[in-house]
Amino acid sequence: MTDIQKVAFQIKSVREAGAVRRCHILPHKGEHTIGSHSFGALSLLLILNPSPSLGLVKAVLWHDVAERWVGDMPATTKSVFPGLGHLYEQCEAEIIKKLDLFPALHFMEQAWLKSVDTLDLMLWALEEYNNGNADVLPVYDKCYTSLWQRKKGGMLPPEVEVYMERFDNPPRPGSHERLNDLWDVALTDGLG
Repeated sequence: MTDIQKVAFQIKSVREAGAVRRCHILPHKGEHTIGSHSFGALSLLLILNPSPSLGLVKAVLWHDVAERWVGDMPATTKSVFPGLGHLYEQCEAEIIKKLDLFPALHFMEQAWLKSVDTLDLMLWALEEYNNGNADVLPVYDKCYTSLWQRKKGGMLPPEVEVYMERFDNPPRPGSHERLNDLWDVALTDGLG
């Protein structure tokens, strides 16, 4: 494969990966794709950690690109069938290695990646819950618990911890509501 063929393959891979549906075994409103998740996780990273390394930015943006070929395996499947989960993770690792998109991360960068990945899923579940979808409460619970367990293990960045302190488990109805469509009201509510 020539250099330009490799670049073209990488570009096609990340673009096609963005369309893969996430959480497909749960009923939910609208589309939830790797593209929307990657945007959410990267936005969380850049807001909570305003000067991450380029390697960490790439890792957050492309951490799920292998799902273009293997799909988004539900966490419940991985836990009920750990052998299958392990095989799935091996496949993902092999694909990521061949795509040559994922940089090596040091300890704290790995903590950031896992934290914003989980936090984005938790916020998605909370938004679904606020739209009347109680089916996602187990997802919210698992993410919330996982993030606090990371804190106990020293794997939760302090900036994520401070943000997490505003959430409850189970979530309060109406917590993390959508901003008002009127800019001046949204600005007042969002800062208040």
